[in-house]
Amino acid sequence: MAIGTGAAIVGSAIIGGIAQNSAAKKAAKAQTAAADKANELIQPYVEGGYQSNSKLLQLLGLNGGVPQTELESIPGYTFTRDQGLKNLNNSYGARGLIKSGAAMKGASRYVTGLADTTYGNQFNRLLETSKIGQNAAVGAGSNTIGAGNAQGAAAIAGGNAVANTASSVPSALLTNNLINGMYGQQGSGTRWLNPDTGSYV
Repeated sequence: MAIGTGAAIVGSAIIGGIAQNSAAKKAAKAQTAAADKANELIQPYVEGGYQSNSKLLQLLGLNGGVPQTELESIPGYTFTRDQGLKNLNNSYGARGLIKSGAAMKGASRYVTGLADTTYGNQFNRLLETSKIGQNAAVGAGSNTIGAGNAQGAAAIAGGNAVANTASSVPSALLTNNLINGMYGQQGSGTRWLNPDTGSYV
């Protein structure tokens, strides 16, 4: 009976440690899966931000970009410029001023104004998209760090569970030995140890 009690204590400690370790690992696995899914959903925004940042640098004349070339590559810019100049030429031509200084100044003002406006609009669009990508990247980083922290916490919890189990086993064995020392087994009967005489009664 005494041996069974000690074994039960040891077994209970081991089972509790295993359950604690298993629960910590499951929690970490669930958080990692959630972080992976969140990062999967965020990834297009990160990629879009990366591409926008690259185009923004090119628009600024960095990374091998030429501002004028980048400006002319903006959808609709060349068409709008050409149509505007055509309309100006028609207007000045109707008044017989097609080759006048006023016509040339008007064309120059129009092209400069269109370029400035288009450049500013494109710069702002790319900057906003780049910021969205930056925020998405920060979110992905936070998700990954959170999952890493969960895995670390699971490893610590697992280690604690093993340590607690290991420390409880000697205690359980001590209890078992004390019980065995207090009770003598003789045949099928259990007898009490008299500490004064050292004999069983």
